[in-house]
Amino acid sequence: MHARVISLLVKEGKLDDLVTLLDDDILPEAHQQPGFHHAALLTDARTGTCILISYWESEEAMVASRASGFYDRQIAKMRDLMLGYPVAHHYHVRMDE
Repeated sequence: MHARVISLLVKEGKLDDLVTLLDDDILPEAHQQPGFHHAALLTDARTGTCILISYWESEEAMVASRASGFYDRQIAKMRDLMLGYPVAHHYHVRMDE
């Protein structure tokens, strides 16, 4: 399994809007992507810092989701809720219980 970890900063008062967007729009589309497994969102409401982790069955599936434009389309949907641009890193998941 592989994970894309996205760090982003949400504008003040927009955290609930981000969660709604993820639940109603972005995650349903993610589930349609080949190899997508699940996602987790970690938040710090005091600072607006969020960590979005998406889990993929393989590195190839994770990379393909970016090459297909899926990743950029989803980031564009969040643009009005964020400060700056998110930073993404890819990892090999060694343990997930």
